[in-house]
Amino acid sequence: MENRASVIEESVKVKTTAREMARLEKQRKLAEILRTKADAEERGEDVERLKNWEWTIEENDEWEKKLARKARRADFEFHGAFSSLSTQTYTSTSTLVDGQTTHMLLEGGTKRISTT
Repeated sequence: MENRASVIEESVKVKTTAREMARLEKQRKLAEILRTKADAEERGEDVERLKNWEWTIEENDEWEKKLARKARRADFEFHGAFSSLSTQTYTSTSTLVDGQTTHMLLEGGTKRISTT
């Protein structure tokens, strides 16, 4: 029983340690970013410009291509041959079991049903 308790305690420490390590790493990155910004502002340099020096020309070209693809895909309007169908009128006729005829008129997405 004592061995099991020590194993559980050890696993909790490991989990906590991994969690703490991730938290500390996140804090370290944030501190590094803030330090870089403060140093750049102290020297009178543009922070964004310094940050952009880290990218290569190829990486920049890939990023611009990605933004262009994203912009093209963001246009959700339908441009196909059937785009004008929503404004057209359709009629449909069907005969019911009791001999009545049903006429369905579709105008721009709205239904009107009449039974004769």
